[in-house]
Parts: sequence; C-alpha cells; structure tokens
Amino acid sequence: MTRYIVASLSILFAVAIGVSNGEENCKQAVSKLLKYQMTSITKCTKELGFKGKEKTEKMNCIMKCVLIASGGMNPDGTLEIENGLKFILENIPLEVIDKALIGSAKCQRFAEAGVIDPTEATCKSYEPFIKCLTNFIMTLCGK
Repeated sequence: MTRYIVASLSILFAVAIGVSNGEENCKQAVSKLLKYQMTSITKCTKELGFKGKEKTEKMNCIMKCVLIASGGMNPDGTLEIENGLKFILENIPLEVIDKALIGSAKCQRFAEAGVIDPTEATCKSYEPFIKCLTNFIMTLCGK
C-alpha cells in the first residue's frame, strides 16, 4: 500500500519542479505547481498536435503527457514510484507532507495496474485518477 501512496504522490507532485522544502509555504508551492502545469499543458498540446475541440476531448492525454514530461510517469504511461518518493522528500513543504501522504492514498485505487491503460488512444482510463489528483491538490492547503 505504501508503494501505491508514493505512486499517487509522484503523479500529483512531480509536476511541481522547483518547490523547495521548508522555504515556501503550502500556498506558494501549489501556486508554483499550477503555473508549471499550465505551461506544461500548452507545451504538451502543441507536442501532441491537438487543436480546437480535440484539445478538450483529449485533455486526459494532455495531462498524461504532462505527467510523463515531469517524471511522474514513465514514457510508457505507467507510474514512476521512485521519482515520486524523491520528489516528495526534496520538494513538498514540511507543513503538508503528512497530509499529502494521507490524502494521496485516496487516489491510489485509480492508478493501480489494470485500471489505467497506457495503450488507450483516448486516455479515458486516466480520467478518474487525474480528477482525484486535481481535487486533492486544490484542497491540499485548506482545512
């Protein structure tokens, strides 16, 4: 189970390269995460060649690309556990590490082997995982 918790965190936080542990508070870290994510979405959309309605229809594929580019997923679309653990230890603000570990466990069921299909052209199987992680990051600093 710990392995899946780390995997969930790798996906959630791997895109926040540059957040430094102990130097920024949670809201600053999430702000950097979101800015990096928006830049990466633009880059991946261009890289994948999606235009118009296709961008909306294939948003899960764009997010998969973001996660691969950030190291949160392997190039084949599977989770990269070791990079996630390294990222957490080096970059997540100390004030929320416990909450991040506990909260990310809720998303792990969406990322287990057999749930996500890395060969799927529409990336639809990634949607529950991406939604869970998005909701989690948006509430990380609150409550």
